[in-house]
This record gives sequence, C-alpha cells and structure tokens, in this order.
Amino acid sequence: MDKVDIQASNANILKDHGSDNKLNVSYGGPKIGRYVSASSNISTGYLLLSESPVGSVLYKDKCGSHCVYCFSRLVAGYPCEACCDVAFCSPICRKKKKASFHQFECRYQEFLTGLGISSIGRLALRLITSKPFDYFLKIRKYLNDTNETLESNRSLITRNLDVIQFNAHEVYEFVRKDNQNLKPSKQIAIGLAIYQRASYMNHSCKGEPIFDNYGPTFYFKETKDRQKELKDRYWFNCNCQACQENWSLLNDLISIPKESLSYNKKLKQDSFKDLIHFIESNYVDGKMPTESIVRAIDKFRTVCYNMGSVHYLNK
Repeated sequence: MDKVDIQASNANILKDHGSDNKLNVSYGGPKIGRYVSASSNISTGYLLLSESPVGSVLYKDKCGSHCVYCFSRLVAGYPCEACCDVAFCSPICRKKKKASFHQFECRYQEFLTGLGISSIGRLALRLITSKPFDYFLKIRKYLNDTNETLESNRSLITRNLDVIQFNAHEVYEFVRKDNQNLKPSKQIAIGLAIYQRASYMNHSCKGEPIFDNYGPTFYFKETKDRQKELKDRYWFNCNCQACQENWSLLNDLISIPKESLSYNKKLKQDSFKDLIHFIESNYVDGKMPTESIVRAIDKFRTVCYNMGSVHYLNK
C-alpha cells in the first residue's frame, strides 16, 4: 500500500464528524505531529467536536451499576445470558453487545480478571475485539505488502498500549444531590475511551492550537506538581500560559472590586448565557488569573458537566 501523505490527509479529517470550519488539522513536523488549530476566534461555550469513541471500557467496579455498552446507570439491569460479570440497561444494548466485542470477551472474563489486567490493557484488547471478523479477513492481503522493516511480535502487541497511554480519555458521570441545585456535586470516573479525532486536541484564538485538559488545574495544584504529573504520565513538558507565568492557587489570587467589573449583574443559578457573558467580558478587562474569573470558569465547567450524564442522589 502507498504511504499516506500526512499533510495532504489533514484537510478533511474533521469534516462530517460533528465539527465545522472553525477547526483545522495541521502538521507541526515529527516532534509535534498533527494537531487541531482554530481557524477563527471561538466563543466561550462553543461545541468544538462531538464523536463516538473508537473503543471504550467500563471500570470493573462500575459493571454492576452501569450498562457495559452505553455506560448509562442501571435501574433494573439485564444480565448477560452467558456470564455474570456485566449487565445492560436494555435488551437493545444487550443485543448490540452480543454482536460486538462481548461475543469474544465473554468466555474470558474470569481469566482476564484473574490476570489483574488494567483498564488500559482491557481497552487495548477492546480495540481488537470490537472489530468484526470480516475486517481482519479484508486486511489480510495487505500483511505482506510493506517496504518497512517488520516490527517484532512484542512491539505489535504493545502498540495499542502505547497509543492508549497518551490518548485515552476518562469518561465521567456528573453526580448531583438533586435536580434543583448544581452544588454540591462531583464528577465520578466510570470508564476509559479513545477517540479518533479528539486525540488531535493538543484556545480559542485564530491560528492557535486547540488544547485539551489533561486533568490537573492551575488553581488547585502548584505549577511544579502539575508539570511533574504530566511529565510522569504523558512524557511532555507543559508550556501553557499558567505554567509559563506560574499562576497562583485559587486562595492566593487577587480579587477584582465589584465596581470595577464591566459586567456586575448577579448570576442566576444555571444561567448559562449570563455566565458566558461574565467570563468573556472580564477575561478581556482583567488580567488572568483573578479569583472572580477563575470561580466563574469553574462554575461554567460545572454547568457543562450537567449537560452530560447526570445522576441525582435524591429523587
């Protein structure tokens, strides 16, 4: 097979996949690789990309409380007909699962559990078992069609593990006390997933890369702790604005007097438009970071979580 021209293949990689012309995929050379950049300024709250995962796994301790196929919380679960390790939210998910990877994994559930295989290892396996058998028959004819040095069996086996280590995203469920108040609330990790196009996410300003949140936030963790965590787990040195300027923790940030704010309207609970207006107005007027803007961004993040999978403790 001919090698794919990386630069030429960038143009349409996001087209027709929940994105629009605000995003471009660029190639920054061997060191940077491919990344998503903004082709125009992007407003706060704008949905950049929506896509289904290439593969996903539910954490083992959630297999009794969530559907192993769609990750929905179970009310009255439907068991697998052949094993007692997983459950489904509906006969539809059970049927889809049976026709997908579970037909291969079902009989080996106890074996995999006994091995103590990690969630990353299970996701690496899932990338293979989620493919239909016909897929492997179709690519069989290309196995010997290569001019490159053949890799060892070991490197082929561990390739998916290496890919997942740096590209997998945790899947969260947003837990609230009731449907009247956003707080108290918390995020609970329920699984791992890997996405084909979201993996290219490396601001909202034209020509700049689109960055993904890798977990640690500047207002809860000091710069040295954030950088150590990212270096140990993802093998890169973070050069974001917060790291370069060594931004302070939330409790140490300066507070802007209310009378100096360009937008001093009292925010209504769950008022998404008010929150966006507040952030955009004061991000321009005030120098980041300030306590009021950081708290507004944190609340904005909470509102975004509420748009996903939500579980209410009190109903």
